[in-house]
Amino acid sequence: MPNASSDIVQKIESKIILNNVSFVLIEELNS
Repeated sequence: MPNASSDIVQKIESKIILNNVSFVLIEELNS
């Protein structure tokens, strides 16, 4: 099931990206 594993990886990557973006936004608001 290569499709399933790559789909999971993409979901994890998108979550990491969202976390980084929200962290940067919070840092900007706090500065």
